[in-house]
Amino acid sequence: MLEYQQQRRARQDEAFAQTTVPIDDEDEPAVVAEQLKIARKAVAERRRACSGGMARTGPSHLAGPPIRHSV
Repeated sequence: MLEYQQQRRARQDEAFAQTTVPIDDEDEPAVVAEQLKIARKAVAERRRACSGGMARTGPSHLAGPPIRHSV
């Protein structure tokens, strides 16, 4: 069980890292939101491709709700 949790955490950390974009004070919020939207779509497409169409792997009762990052 601990190994599964560590693997899941690593996948979550990787997904989070892939959906980050550099932001500075001069960036328009709408532009940043669009960049994040594109990044999230790319991660979701990769996840679906790797899982054969299934968004989650492992015991479904341990998966919990999907992680959502607010903009």
